[in-house]
Amino acid sequence: MIKGGKKAFRITENRERNSMEIARFSVSYTVPKDAITIKPYTLKIIQKLGRGCDAIMEYNSGFTGTRDKKTTDVISTREYVEEFKRLGIEYKYRKVPIPKGSFLANMFSLGGRREDDEIMAYISSEMFSNEEFVRLLPMHGVRFFFAERRALTGGDEDLDKAISRFMDMIDFERLELLDSAVFCYASFGQIGISTQKIDYMELDEILNNE
Repeated sequence: MIKGGKKAFRITENRERNSMEIARFSVSYTVPKDAITIKPYTLKIIQKLGRGCDAIMEYNSGFTGTRDKKTTDVISTREYVEEFKRLGIEYKYRKVPIPKGSFLANMFSLGGRREDDEIMAYISSEMFSNEEFVRLLPMHGVRFFFAERRALTGGDEDLDKAISRFMDMIDFERLELLDSAVFCYASFGQIGISTQKIDYMELDEILNNE
């Protein structure tokens, strides 16, 4: 996607680290001025990064519950659960401790709490085109773990088991399994990407050439 001869997406590669905590790539882009268009615009970017894969989406109430100047729509954990049920999205819920001193905890000022709500949901590639799903997305704090369906499910179509298996994996196992892990902070036009399967040139081709 080229605008006026300039690349719409600026990509920075961290050559020293590549983990779930420290992204290999940082992508910045200009956020639309109209708040109504930010979510669908951002989801299209995420969908491109997914390269047609399914995803497990991680929602954490601590990372998504902050209101910002561009939007006031904050969806509660309860509302997410209700909407996932209505849309037929398979999910699992649990309480998770907040790790002290982690990058994400510091970024979202979570030092005062000990636990947050976490939902892991299986999102099919088709769901990214569903307008109701787009409406559900918060402006920031959601991670998408992209991989081919067979890799995520282990060949078993029981999505509940697939989510449980993924939740039990440690970070390096996830990184080896996934095509990419995408963390989005839409209101600031920032995306972090952890991956062992996409290099800089390929990422630039995905984002800046249509």
